[in-house]
Amino acid sequence: MKLKRIVTGDLKANCYILIDDATQHAIIIDPGANFSAINKELIGTNPLLILLTHGHYDHIGAVSELKSAYKGLIVCIGAADAELLQDSKKNMGYWSNQHIKSFTEDKLLSGNDEINFCNSKIKTLATPGHTQGSTCYFINGLLFSGDTLFKGATGRTDLYGGNQSDLTQSINRLKKLNPQTIVYPGHGLKTTIGAKI
Repeated sequence: MKLKRIVTGDLKANCYILIDDATQHAIIIDPGANFSAINKELIGTNPLLILLTHGHYDHIGAVSELKSAYKGLIVCIGAADAELLQDSKKNMGYWSNQHIKSFTEDKLLSGNDEINFCNSKIKTLATPGHTQGSTCYFINGLLFSGDTLFKGATGRTDLYGGNQSDLTQSINRLKKLNPQTIVYPGHGLKTTIGAKI
């Protein structure tokens, strides 16, 4: 499976594209902005899924354009963050002067879901704290952590839906994964579970 990283928007959020080698089916994780740059990386692929780690504007900004461009694209998000997709104050777009076109998700996730993708299984992990519905995705041994875990840091909890106690519990659950697990965060460079936070 190929992995591409695109840095998008004013907050330099990471968008990840995973492409199955055999079928060219694609997953898009957190398309935060810059539809044209993301779309360029999708040439020759068949995007099937958008996986949102949470509902903040810098992680969802290009979703509406992608849904228009690729019919049948399924958008997944943690159930508690669905309200952020419809509310620019809760998703912080309003406060950042980034008015994101609202959209509706296709699949709400509980954090214990398994999603089939080609020959892979995507495991979802509920990791509330940065937002109530923050979700990590475990795909082929790689963890996509959104704004829950970064290289050398954890996510902030002072925005709508944030909770420091929840985040601490979520980080403690992630620490139980194999320390060699590679982590692809919502901002910045990759790290591992075992790296010092």
